[in-house]
Amino acid sequence: MGSLLQDLRYARRALAKTPGFTATVIATLALAIGANSAIFAVVDAALLRPLPFRDSERLVRVRDVQRLSGAATRAINTSPENFLALRDSGIFEDVVAQDFRRYNLSQGDRPEQVRGVGVSAGWLAFLGVRPVIGRDFLPEEAAAAGPVALIGDRLWNERFGGDGSALGASILLDGRSFTVVGVLPRWMNFPYDADLWIPGRFDAADRTHRLNVFGRLRPGVSLAALPSSFSGLASRLAAADPATHAGWKFAAIPLRDELVEDRAKIVLVLLAAVALLLAIACTNLAGMLLARAAGRETELAIRRALGAGIARQIRPAVLESVILTAAGAGAGILLAVWTRGLLASLTAPLAHDLAAFAELGLSPRVVAYTAGLSALAMLLLAAAPAVRLFRTSSAGAGLLGVRATAGAGHRRLLSTTTVAEIALVFLMLQAAGVLAANASRLANRDLGFDRANLLTMRFFLAGPRQGALLSSLVAGFALLLAGLGIHGVLSYAVRMRRREFGVRIALGASPSSILRLVASDGSRLSAAGAILGAAAFLASRGLLLKTLDAAGAGAPLSTAGVWITALPLLAFAVLAACVLPARRAIRVDPVEALRSE
Repeated sequence: MGSLLQDLRYARRALAKTPGFTATVIATLALAIGANSAIFAVVDAALLRPLPFRDSERLVRVRDVQRLSGAATRAINTSPENFLALRDSGIFEDVVAQDFRRYNLSQGDRPEQVRGVGVSAGWLAFLGVRPVIGRDFLPEEAAAAGPVALIGDRLWNERFGGDGSALGASILLDGRSFTVVGVLPRWMNFPYDADLWIPGRFDAADRTHRLNVFGRLRPGVSLAALPSSFSGLASRLAAADPATHAGWKFAAIPLRDELVEDRAKIVLVLLAAVALLLAIACTNLAGMLLARAAGRETELAIRRALGAGIARQIRPAVLESVILTAAGAGAGILLAVWTRGLLASLTAPLAHDLAAFAELGLSPRVVAYTAGLSALAMLLLAAAPAVRLFRTSSAGAGLLGVRATAGAGHRRLLSTTTVAEIALVFLMLQAAGVLAANASRLANRDLGFDRANLLTMRFFLAGPRQGALLSSLVAGFALLLAGLGIHGVLSYAVRMRRREFGVRIALGASPSSILRLVASDGSRLSAAGAILGAAAFLASRGLLLKTLDAAGAGAPLSTAGVWITALPLLAFAVLAACVLPARRAIRVDPVEALRSE
């Protein structure tokens, strides 16, 4: 135990002596682990936590389904006539409806357009939501579509300063006066980031398919039992009015699936992207730790000469990796907590109606996920230098033989990790290009109707756009890591070839020829990584496009178009990474280089 503490103190002092290296490793891990923790917090809030509604597992969305030609069908919103028929049928324990529209709000001297929802009687009780202040609609107000309103947190704070003066206040909606009777919780923006709710009008003679209808399954009744009940109701409606109801039926899906829709696929693609970012960061840092291990081989030989066992020889390097990973993970968690507000605003178009239901935070699942990733990163980063030093120690090189065992082997290891890193980065760049291109195509595609008037379409378009933006930001950071990785490999190669460059310069080699040698190393690594990354993209392209197609993200960008977009970015990063090592190479003093040998 005493030797372990001694090695721990030694590792801490060694890291303190190289603050630049230590800060780089911790900052890289903090950003990569923090990004994973933050995006998983969105996944947790949006996809894994129970919905904050009463008996949410029994809530379903009901749609009218029209039979088209052949076996084709089309699921659309429900008509008021069908809503009332569902409510009276007894199929569900309870049924409610919502009718979306925009209102011109006038209150004070600031008119604005707001998203309003007309709701049926018992809507808040159905969801199990209670106003923060005030009350729900009274039964007589709901039945008569009275001039009362519930407002959301945004209007409450912006219009009434967040105090009780809102209750009883009058607001004008399209010129009609409404009295505010309650304020809903801040997280309650269901549906479609609504600002206010009023009693709706639902006429049995109204056959326009414009309502969102939700039902609560009776206890013990499964979703699979609904089709037979729906079939009976549809048959009765068709028999009563064949001209209107023939060829129509009903369908239901769980409310969780309705809210998640295809945005969940975009969120999961982002989670995969940040996981890939962590893999790139670990690959990059493994290369840096291998280069650091190369400088310890003289120390290793001294420890061996003094009788230290193999475990004691390599333990300080392993403890350094453990300290760095623990510090990086802790900083990453703090970063995720500090940036919750920014993350919520960035992901709002992806997860409206979802992440808004629960504060983004460190739930037990998020903590467990972050701890697992940190442990995996710690294992990988500790293994890289440990394996290398173990091999060197097992080889038993003496003090004079240390330098002979270093160069070529380390260069191969560093080159391998850099090629892997470039391959992962190029794969991410290509995926980000596909997401960005499809978001643009979907936004510009002629759908045959005015999308500006459709709330669902507007929110869906915002989701792909924001998903593409976040993916591009992650890919940009990965590209920066790749540049740092190439820079590290080339810098190490220049150090190992110092004597060679000195001899070449002494024999009359021009600076341009030295530059070409260094640049060729970077080009070979980049070419190998790009080839592997392109192969990985071709292998995974089908899955990515299938996901985007399921999310309605439009026609895919061609593979050639993706490469035309991604290759220049990679080439620029490689060129930038070659500059400093190349400058060091041409400034090698032949006399100093030879004397140092």
